[in-house]
Amino acid sequence: MNIKLVLLMLAVALQSCSLTDNKGDSSPANNSAHLYQPGTMQHSQDRHLAQNIQGYAKLMVDDMAINMRNLDPEAKIAVTTFVRIDSDLTQTSALSLELAEAFMSELHRFGLTTVDFKAADYIRVTDNGDFVMTRDYLELKENISASYALLGTYLVQHNGISVHARIVELSSQTVLATGETTIPPEYLRYVSRNPRKSGSHYES
Repeated sequence: MNIKLVLLMLAVALQSCSLTDNKGDSSPANNSAHLYQPGTMQHSQDRHLAQNIQGYAKLMVDDMAINMRNLDPEAKIAVTTFVRIDSDLTQTSALSLELAEAFMSELHRFGLTTVDFKAADYIRVTDNGDFVMTRDYLELKENISASYALLGTYLVQHNGISVHARIVELSSQTVLATGETTIPPEYLRYVSRNPRKSGSHYES
C-alpha cells in the first residue's frame, strides 16, 4: 500500500513538472522573438503592388530584411538623400527627397531606430509657421549620434528608374543590408524636379 502511494505521488509530481515546463515555454519571455530575425519577414514578390514611392521603399526594406547582417537594432540610423549614380554623387531631385522620407517611415515601422538629424533642438516661431526642421548646419548639432547611415542611388533607364539602397556602418564603411527595385517610367517627372538648394553643409 505504501509503495502504491509513493508511486502515485511520484506520478503527480512528474505531471506537475511537465505542466510547469510547458507554461514556461509559452511565456512572453520565452516566445518573444528578437527584434530582427534574418529571413523570417514576409517578402513582397509582386513589385506591381507598390502604387507610390512609399510602397517602393517598403519593398526595398523587405529586401534588406532578407539579407541584413550584424546590425544592432538599438543603434541609430541616419537616412540620407538619394543621389544620381551617374553624377558626382551630389545631384538630386524631388525623387531623392521623397525616397529619403519614405525610408525614414519604413525603417521606423520595421522596428529600427532612425535619427532625424535635420531637427533642431528648439522650435522657431515665425509668421509663416512654427518650425523645428532646418538645413542650416549652424542650427543643428555638431555631431550626429548615428552608428549607421542609409544611403541610396538611382539611375534613369529606358524601362524606369533603377534604385539601390543600403545600410552602411559609418565607422567601418561596412555594408550591412541592401535593397533594390525599379520604379516605373511614370515617376520620371519626379526626377526632372530639382530640390531648392540651401547652401549649407546639409544640402541635399
